[in-house]
Amino acid sequence: LGGHFSIVHINLHNFRALFITDRFAVFPICYAIEGDRIAFGDRADAVPVPNRHIDPQSIYHYVYFHVVPAPRTIFRDVWRMEAATQVQFDAGGFQTSRWWRPVFAADAGFRRRDAAEELRRLLRASVNGAVRSGNVGAYLSGGTDSSTVAGMLGNVSGKPARTYSIGFGA
Repeated sequence: LGGHFSIVHINLHNFRALFITDRFAVFPICYAIEGDRIAFGDRADAVPVPNRHIDPQSIYHYVYFHVVPAPRTIFRDVWRMEAATQVQFDAGGFQTSRWWRPVFAADAGFRRRDAAEELRRLLRASVNGAVRSGNVGAYLSGGTDSSTVAGMLGNVSGKPARTYSIGFGA
């Protein structure tokens, strides 16, 4: 399989269920297990559980890391599947495994100059496509990525890029 997907396959004959997410978990699957019952939904708050309680550890994660990383959700005992995983439920319980892992291997033919030129070409083409779509601006987060996009926007349009940012007094 490729692209964005999530799969829930329920086999009532064998009393098995299989949940699978794509490589980025674009379409999330959240679930809870209570005894021999499985409840699931596409959001943590959509999982039908009788007693929904906030998970204090998830609050900590959100406050300090600005995210609640999978497999946790904001709710205690409601779990979100990680990217590229599958969870199989049957009479013996459940088992989670990864069906895909990225491979990071050095490219022997890698040339920095070629890669830099390719990055500039792709960035220019992407920004040029956005400029053709109409009235365009760039959000500046303070990092090099957004600054690079804003710079390319000015380069492609031939005029200073319209940029926006947000700030807080604290």
